[in-house]
Amino acid sequence: GADLFEPTTDSVPRFEHLASARAARDSVSVTAEGAAPRLTLDYEATRSGDYLLRFQPELLRSGRYQLEVSTEPTLAFPVQGRGNAAIQSLFGVERDGGRRSHHGIDIFAPRGTPVLAATAGTVRSISPNELGGKVVWLSDPVRRQTLYYAHLDRHHVVEGQVVQRGDTLGFVGNTGNARTTAPHLHFGIYRRPDGPIDPLHHVRINLARADAPTADTTSIGRIGEARQAAAPLRVAARDVSAIVRRVDRATRLQVMAVSANRLRVQLDDGTSGYLPPAAVRLLDQ
Repeated sequence: GADLFEPTTDSVPRFEHLASARAARDSVSVTAEGAAPRLTLDYEATRSGDYLLRFQPELLRSGRYQLEVSTEPTLAFPVQGRGNAAIQSLFGVERDGGRRSHHGIDIFAPRGTPVLAATAGTVRSISPNELGGKVVWLSDPVRRQTLYYAHLDRHHVVEGQVVQRGDTLGFVGNTGNARTTAPHLHFGIYRRPDGPIDPLHHVRINLARADAPTADTTSIGRIGEARQAAAPLRVAARDVSAIVRRVDRATRLQVMAVSANRLRVQLDDGTSGYLPPAAVRLLDQ
């Protein structure tokens, strides 16, 4: 199985359990050793920080894991048919000559484009205001926050209405103080007790994907030694990552995993990091 933990800030170091993997229904991975269950672990992080993912095989058994990691926005994109490129004004930029700052992001789209509920919730208010014009305030009780949609051309919901993720709340316009600009949605998030927070990372669609392993996976578990003098042992499988230490030639090591085109190795003193395959000589066992 697999479990996710977060280190605590208590005086006595410990880890808080956050989530456990579950077996995907009717889903298996076929390997040379046979069929193995595919586990899925989903967790929505509420803050930046360090997290520990622990793999635990059955007692007195060993095995291999193939880990795939992906990140997704916590909220659905709030304008139908649009994506990252439509976001053209960011959180915190100055407004009105510096007298106030922008408490949201602006997503540009043609007038009349459907504006969507980014999560399930209840419409708290649709009362207009001078800055936002026609607006929708949508409560998000799960995350204890409120989503703010402004400059709508017209509404498609009423106060008190319960909506699901993806439901239409209204349509893109330029009401309020956006009358002289192109139609767009001003989208904001207000969270207690923080006030306005940057919505970008909550809706921005992640287009990057981790590279598939290309290093030889049959080397996993094998004993080897450093082939090169002063080989840089890095903290991650990238040439730009920090160097943990320089490894002397003939230093004994064990290959623990493969990530992209790098080997994750562990030295006899417990130090671990990533080396390119060319820097490792595998020994016969």
